[in-house]
Amino acid sequence: MKKIIPILFISLLSAGILSAQVNFFDDFESYTAGDLIAASSPDWSTWSGTGGGSDDAPISTEQAHSGINSLKLYSTSTGGGPSDVILPFGDKYTEGNFNLEMYMYVVSGTGAYFNLQGEVAVGSTWALDVTFTPDGAFTYKGISGTFPLGEWFKLSVNIDLTANNWDVLVNDVSQGSFSNATNSVASMDLFPLYSGGTSQFYVDDVSFEYIPLVLPDVDAAMSSVSVRTLNLVGNEVVVTGKVRNTGLNPLTSMDITWSDGTNEHKDVLIGLNVPSLEYYDYTHSALYTVASGDNTFEIWVDNVNGLAEDGNPDNNLKSITVTGLVPAPGKRVVVEEGTGTWCGWCPRGAVFMEAMYEMYPDYFIPIAVHNGDAMTVAEYDDNLGLTAFPTMKIMREEAFGFGVVEDIESRFFDRIVVAPPATLLSGGVYNASTGDLTITSQANFSSAVSGTHRLAVVLVEDGVTGYSQANYYSGGGNGPMGGYESLPNPVPASQMVYDHVGRILVGGFFGAAGSVPAPVTAGQVVTFTFDAVNIPSSYNTANMHAVTLLIGPNGNILNATSQTFQELLDTEIINGTEEKFSNEYAEVYPNPFSDAANVSLKLETPSQVSLRIFNAMGAEVAFRNYGVLSGDLVFPLDASNLPAGVYQVHIKMDDHLITKKIVIQR
Repeated sequence: MKKIIPILFISLLSAGILSAQVNFFDDFESYTAGDLIAASSPDWSTWSGTGGGSDDAPISTEQAHSGINSLKLYSTSTGGGPSDVILPFGDKYTEGNFNLEMYMYVVSGTGAYFNLQGEVAVGSTWALDVTFTPDGAFTYKGISGTFPLGEWFKLSVNIDLTANNWDVLVNDVSQGSFSNATNSVASMDLFPLYSGGTSQFYVDDVSFEYIPLVLPDVDAAMSSVSVRTLNLVGNEVVVTGKVRNTGLNPLTSMDITWSDGTNEHKDVLIGLNVPSLEYYDYTHSALYTVASGDNTFEIWVDNVNGLAEDGNPDNNLKSITVTGLVPAPGKRVVVEEGTGTWCGWCPRGAVFMEAMYEMYPDYFIPIAVHNGDAMTVAEYDDNLGLTAFPTMKIMREEAFGFGVVEDIESRFFDRIVVAPPATLLSGGVYNASTGDLTITSQANFSSAVSGTHRLAVVLVEDGVTGYSQANYYSGGGNGPMGGYESLPNPVPASQMVYDHVGRILVGGFFGAAGSVPAPVTAGQVVTFTFDAVNIPSSYNTANMHAVTLLIGPNGNILNATSQTFQELLDTEIINGTEEKFSNEYAEVYPNPFSDAANVSLKLETPSQVSLRIFNAMGAEVAFRNYGVLSGDLVFPLDASNLPAGVYQVHIKMDDHLITKKIVIQR
């Protein structure tokens, strides 16, 4: 064993701060095969804090990067362990530079894992988790890298704690850098873990170096930027982050500028008083509009305290890649949440569903499916089949628990880009005196399908009151939760409002039998009228939505749309088993377009022609009656007053209806 610990030298810095550089190295050559590392060395420990126990790990001669020895980590448990070895770094470091290096050998067909702890007391804060899988991939902080299986490779973690810039390298090649919400390190934890089975790996030539911070008089570091790195094209997102004062003198003024390569926006900040080593939380005044594809987004701080250049210009800029996803035309994603008034954790579901709905109102459709309370629809609850609450099902494909909004969002992104086989729209006739509602739904198929497909409609209601709610977030002991931490447990009925409540299944949970013929060809338009349903007088139709579903042969939801109750009544659907028209009758071009397009129409006989445009939510936004026309026609379509988005154009010729999808881009 060769090591230099923990203080190589002590120096008095020019800033008047006493600090120490720390170096460590261990090649395991001074041990004997079979020695347990924590029991044999004062520099190593275990998760339990006791060397020689079951969580200690042995020295091995089976593999070595240098010499003949290495440290072996092995487990056949899907939960990992029992070996759980800790390398303390001697302190908790929050500024300066920290560099960790070790050589790893992951046995082919197995996995590996280690983490960095952010506090001296292990088990309280995980600063970094790194997971290696048998396919030669590893992940950390949402970043994926690759490593060679069955051979030694160098793994490095280089951290500029002052600027909050973390970088992971394999054989000296960066796999991706990031800013860390936990910007501190105190120890490394080596833990044999692979959830799919066996974990077996070796480490050798482990070293770390801590270089303390030397403060210039004036310096500012762009510590972090918060912009969602995956988002929908056209979304306007808030840019936030932190600037750290890494100089001796207070920060009194600075400029913060962001650029997406095309647009550049600057905020000039004056009258500040940010003490040395403290952070300034900023929210930029300019929103960032997400563009398609992978985009380099840069943000930097300059003009610090009026200086042309501060003490360290290298830490002034952060650069990230923001990927803009283009939703498939006409696609909507349905998430059904299992919930109940009795469920103390269920406020989390309500808060997260509402957050997703607010972020993606044109694409995300939430439905709250109640269990064991007065809002329960037995057919809905029973067939959704959830046994834990709150739990969500997305497009009836996958049930999942959720701890953060991103658990829903990532699944939403996976599905919103997948083209649906058909787009949907419904119209309704309502007798307010009796409460009877008859719905006709239409599916416009852009691709051919076979097998049993069905249409269904779910009537959902917002603003439902009259019921109390169990609330385990009361008092804040379980963290913030959208304001529920300030409400009592239970929340009294007088303070509780329920949204997106699934009220009535039209056509049943699995859809109406025979609602879609089989097979269906591309370009075919299918309509179906459901049996009338009765809406109880206690339901407020002004707060209701109709969610139309296309259900596939395996019971999954293939697409959906949502209309307000009034939009449902205002929409006219031509009834019939099916209407089939090909593109030769009508076309919209160019498509996509910006402000104007053309509608080409071919009429073999004189027909009464009208045109309606519906937005993504099913609301009619334009209408024109052209009267009786005939022959080959081209007439303009003016969309200059419509916002960018996906629309449906309904061209009606006497009793024939052709539906076209158009995309307005700006």
